[in-house]
Amino acid sequence: MMRSTNRIALRTAFIYLIGAELWIICSDLLIWHDPRSGHRYIFNIEVLKGTLFVLVTSVALYLVLRYQFRLRQQAERQMQFQANILQHVSDAIFAVDFERRIQSWNPGAERIYGWRADEVIGKPLREMLKPIYPETTLEEINAVFAEKQTWIGELIQHHKDGTRLHIVANVSYLRDEAGKPIGIVTVNRDVTDQKQLAKEVLEKERLSGALENERRVQEIRTRFMRMISHEFRTPLTIINTSYDMLKTYNERMTSEQRNQRLDNIAEQVTHLRDLMGEVSLLLSTDPTMPNFAPTEFDFVPYCEDQITEIRRVCETHTLNLVLNCAAAPLHGDSKLLRHVLNNLIYNAIKYSPEGSPVTVTVELEQEHTLVLRVKDVGIGIPEVDCVHIFEPFYRATNVDETPGSGLGLAIVKQIVDLHQGSIDVQSRLGQGSTFTVKLPLSQAA
Repeated sequence: MMRSTNRIALRTAFIYLIGAELWIICSDLLIWHDPRSGHRYIFNIEVLKGTLFVLVTSVALYLVLRYQFRLRQQAERQMQFQANILQHVSDAIFAVDFERRIQSWNPGAERIYGWRADEVIGKPLREMLKPIYPETTLEEINAVFAEKQTWIGELIQHHKDGTRLHIVANVSYLRDEAGKPIGIVTVNRDVTDQKQLAKEVLEKERLSGALENERRVQEIRTRFMRMISHEFRTPLTIINTSYDMLKTYNERMTSEQRNQRLDNIAEQVTHLRDLMGEVSLLLSTDPTMPNFAPTEFDFVPYCEDQITEIRRVCETHTLNLVLNCAAAPLHGDSKLLRHVLNNLIYNAIKYSPEGSPVTVTVELEQEHTLVLRVKDVGIGIPEVDCVHIFEPFYRATNVDETPGSGLGLAIVKQIVDLHQGSIDVQSRLGQGSTFTVKLPLSQAA
């Protein structure tokens, strides 16, 4: 290619040289006569100058022509390169005029939409692709395009056979060499398969979530039945045994023996009533139930009063109260929060040895959060159980011999959630547990 360009430029310059030289000679020819020798000579100094000028300009013309040929070849190669790109890209690339009639249509567009170029050139774009804008309108797109001179977004277009295609479009002006808009060019990517895949993934996640929820419900149901079997069977057995003893041996029993049996029945009835009360409280603190009645109160004196009451009935442990703040105004349900405080403290007492300390700490965090900590030095909670300890009817694997329903901490968690708070536990086997409750302070604080 380079040799061909050089030959063309050289021939053009040579023809110019010969033609110019002949013109100079023919137009400026003079005959000079030598009187001494009698000879005549063709000579003119101007002819010589003209010849030199033509020679120089011929060389310059040759160089200019070769440079121009090189630029043209580079432009042609660039155009060929760009044409090859348009032929091989998978995206649909097409141009329309300002009346939205299709002017160009690359093979990518043929593959995506099923229309050949000769079938769509000159046709209205809207008629061929039947676009739908599920998340916007054509007017909004035109407004954005007029302002930013580009638009990128998603829309639905149609294949030749009517199939809906999910398209990501990138629209901008097509400009000439002077930068003047001469049309609109669009680069469209078919994301139908990706959309379908994402839909299938979401459906799988939904089904997986539903199966997981069903599994958890089944686990809760199993725990509930286990709790009912364990917690109800023993009281009912004691009640039934005491009733049979009274019925069979009532006349032979002393007054003290009869009263003991009656006390056993009353104690077990109270236990069952308390158990049903926990189930009722769990249901009443469900976020869907309208039993949440918050008021404004200061948690510091409220906590002091609760600790004083517990100290009166609990003499087996040392109950310490550490107040690291003077006031903690809350907007909450004091009745429900009493259950939170009592449950955490009585659990600490239940699962720690007699005489050991239970420490309750109240403090503020960043002046907008109340922090309540209840710490014991008891048996602790296995690490595998910590993540499930707040689920209904769940009991740690190391407390099988200790009475309990597995409802207390689930109720506590639900109450804390109602107050837009959080609760967590840190525990080590044989060293004790620390439950931490965080509640937002009243906005008026």
